[in-house]
Amino acid sequence: MKAKTLNRSLWVFHVNTGSCLPPESEIILGDGRITGIGEFVDGHLTDPGINDITTQRKHKVLSWNSYSPAFKDILQVHRLKSPEKLVTVKTLAGESLRMTPDHKVLVDGLNGTEWIEAKDLKVGCHIYSPSSIEVDEYIPSIIDLVSDHYVATIPEEIRSSLKKKLTKKFSTLANASRTLGIDMIRIGSKHRSLSIGELKKIAECININWKDISGSVTRISGKNFVYDIKKMEVDSDFMRMMGLVASDGWIMRIKDNGHANYQINFSNTSDELINDFVRCCKSWTDGNFMKEEKNGVKKVYTYSPVLVNIAQSLGLKVTGKDADLRPIFRLPKKLIASFLSGYFDGDGSIHFLREENRKRVGICFTTANARTADQIRLLLKRLGIRTRTYNHIARSSFSDCRLYKINITSQSDIKRFLDIIKFRHPKKVGIIKSAMSIMAKSKKKQSLHERAPLVCGKIIKMMRQKHGIKQSDISGIDYMPMIEGQKRRFQKTTIMNVIKSLKSNGCDNLSEIENLVSDSFYLDSVKEVKIVKSDTKWVYNITVDESHSFIPNGGFVVKNCNGCDIEIVAALTPRYDVERFGMKLVGSPRHADVLLVTGPVTRDMKKKLKLVYDQTPDPKVVMSVGNCGNSTGVFYESYNIEGPIDRIVPVDVYVKGCPPRPEAIIDGVVKAWKKLEELGKK
Repeated sequence: MKAKTLNRSLWVFHVNTGSCLPPESEIILGDGRITGIGEFVDGHLTDPGINDITTQRKHKVLSWNSYSPAFKDILQVHRLKSPEKLVTVKTLAGESLRMTPDHKVLVDGLNGTEWIEAKDLKVGCHIYSPSSIEVDEYIPSIIDLVSDHYVATIPEEIRSSLKKKLTKKFSTLANASRTLGIDMIRIGSKHRSLSIGELKKIAECININWKDISGSVTRISGKNFVYDIKKMEVDSDFMRMMGLVASDGWIMRIKDNGHANYQINFSNTSDELINDFVRCCKSWTDGNFMKEEKNGVKKVYTYSPVLVNIAQSLGLKVTGKDADLRPIFRLPKKLIASFLSGYFDGDGSIHFLREENRKRVGICFTTANARTADQIRLLLKRLGIRTRTYNHIARSSFSDCRLYKINITSQSDIKRFLDIIKFRHPKKVGIIKSAMSIMAKSKKKQSLHERAPLVCGKIIKMMRQKHGIKQSDISGIDYMPMIEGQKRRFQKTTIMNVIKSLKSNGCDNLSEIENLVSDSFYLDSVKEVKIVKSDTKWVYNITVDESHSFIPNGGFVVKNCNGCDIEIVAALTPRYDVERFGMKLVGSPRHADVLLVTGPVTRDMKKKLKLVYDQTPDPKVVMSVGNCGNSTGVFYESYNIEGPIDRIVPVDVYVKGCPPRPEAIIDGVVKAWKKLEELGKK
């Protein structure tokens, strides 16, 4: 049956909630891996002619669940042409993110959370950031961290078992050798060894758990070394050694009798730290340690290709290359704390600030590399420690250098830091007691990280009136009118005291406001919004299940791409060609036959949607695309939602999905066409 062409054309009305980032922006996956969004998306786009797909491999990404971070499934990935201009948003805590002007950010408002496009953000806007990040922790085996080219020694019984299973599968070792590409003598002779890479290939071929083989390796060797394995997994000593090297040490590649060898160096003025470095290394290697001293600075070094190989796998680099600490992020918190303890002993400080005739304590990490500063900030956030980062030019008689300082200033975060990070620098250890004494005596400072959302005042007023409680009945709080009037943001501790008083006066079911003062998030403040020229061809986004949001760089919450919008655009492209049904986009509802709506109806959109509906001439058809529009989806019972679309205007066609695929949208378009034809006959 040939489709008839409509006299009037389709007008698509939908809220654009696109969230697009340049490729260097990073996302945090559920297994703790941190990767650039461009690298992640390009890795899933196998067809160069298609820029959005449904991901076949399941990945989770750091997302947002009401008032706390959570990991949600990635449903789709998208790559779009970059606009000419991007927006850079910087915050007081030191977060920085580039995005497209229409990219939406989660902002705290009078009525609770709301989404504001990046170009409309103002200095002073409060945005949501996670206080801590939990991931699936990973403890790597050292066999998985060293080169696959290293030769591995395994017990003879394990080797015999492998030979039997290969013979059973391939009939002969010769067949196995040809199939695997491994010398038969090296497979069969007990006097020859296999490389780690070859053992992995054999384990995969005969379906043996790799951990069963890697755990049995007793020795590894290379061109100029033999290393007897002391420990099978990275431990606190190794991570502390890494922290010391990352701050005040370096790794060198040295030619030694024609062979490349690697030297691990550490230098400091403290004998205690020099000895501690040697202690940590000795728990891993029996190598010799050489010590030098010049102008009061002591240096110790040793040669160990294996330790260097492990350190490189975890992010340290040979001299001249910047460290990449992202692999450490997925380790257990105990190991992260050990790394940071070593780094703090080298490049950290405890200092005292004088404010209004009072002393305050501050803790600071220092680095000359912006990327390292961001990664240290994330490592501290893994431990639930909130920071503020800033940079300045350090001038000296030799040269000027930009330094990045990661500061811990709030009393609660400093206390947590001192409880978790066990540093050993004698001077720093010596001032801990003074620091703790000052903190105990000082009045708690109003912290950036402790502000409660403005909507708390509104909820408190509603609950108080519901239970007939007077403002004067709230004990210990003299400024209840200011709290309920939402004049300014109060500290979470103040709101918690109000909650306690409400409970003592008979209020119940205060879970909503209790979530608003939890430690799972803090309100950061926008410091700068700047329009910048785009220097990238593509911008990238993802569609996240349920929450439809994610947290790039572990910084602040942004809207994911609205999958419905992307799929609508896809349906209009020549690949799917919805125009073959005689429909196209028009610029005004006054010229439209079909009104297409996505997303739940918020308070702000209710009047606008009714106005647009009234402006559309009869006969008309309304299409609701996506679960959010059909039933409010993940926004069900949200305080800022007026309801699904059909509660505001009559809906004729529902298209299910989160998001629906272009084929489903086209099917809805065909139903809308038939519905419109029926209305025309009437």
